[in-house]
Amino acid sequence: MFNVAAYNPRRSPVHGLDARAKILLVVVYSVALFCVNTWWGIAVLAAILASVVALARMRLASLARSLIPVGVLLAVMLVANSFAFDVNAAGLQTVSGAIADGVLSRFPPVALFGSFGFVPAGFERGWYFVARVVLLLLASLVLTTTTTSTEITRALSSFLHPLDRLGAPTRDISTVASIAIRFIPVTIDEFRIVRAAQVSRGAGFEAGPLFSKLKAWTSVFVPMFVGLFRRADHLSLAMDARCYGAGEATQLAAQRLSAGQVFVGIAIAAAMIVVAVCG
Repeated sequence: MFNVAAYNPRRSPVHGLDARAKILLVVVYSVALFCVNTWWGIAVLAAILASVVALARMRLASLARSLIPVGVLLAVMLVANSFAFDVNAAGLQTVSGAIADGVLSRFPPVALFGSFGFVPAGFERGWYFVARVVLLLLASLVLTTTTTSTEITRALSSFLHPLDRLGAPTRDISTVASIAIRFIPVTIDEFRIVRAAQVSRGAGFEAGPLFSKLKAWTSVFVPMFVGLFRRADHLSLAMDARCYGAGEATQLAAQRLSAGQVFVGIAIAAAMIVVAVCG
């Protein structure tokens, strides 16, 4: 199965954009997501991300499938905001905590069992938080699928270059960060491989009581972490064989930002800042 979180080589304006510009744009996009407090602002940021996905010639459905592993977390987030053990207190709290253009904030909480009940304003706020997290994850996936690990390492080294004068190990820091980012799709691949192997052996992940399900998932996570440690050991041997740290690192091609990339990056960043301020 194709891992959407891994780098996908294509010819597109997004792939050709300098890695430093893409990282900065993702940072600005993340800040804008946490600054807006209206559905209008979320819709504009979603439209910007959809435009970038189209320019990168990526399938939105494939990106959406990559969110399945975090579906449980998103569901818990939605349920935690939608229900309250004291609906009267929750109704008072959601007046200041609801989003600015909340449609359901005008509806009162509904008691189901005693003081436990459903909070419409919290339900809408939960969907707002889910939308924010989904857009943030999709933006991160766009970065990792359109940028190689080498480009990310060079970009991080460029950002940390001023710290060289203080004696900071900027090369090691950027390498560790790049490896951590690239191990995310590796972890997903390892999980899928081990789960498929256990399913072929008749492991029951859906049937039976809760204890049996947990025991079945144990047979997945233990081999998965063993495989990840094995990959990490192979990576350390490969880096040692290539004499990592023996001397100063060199680059085959220097990173250069063209005037067009700077203009486009500033325009997109300015648009997101305006949305964050006005939304």
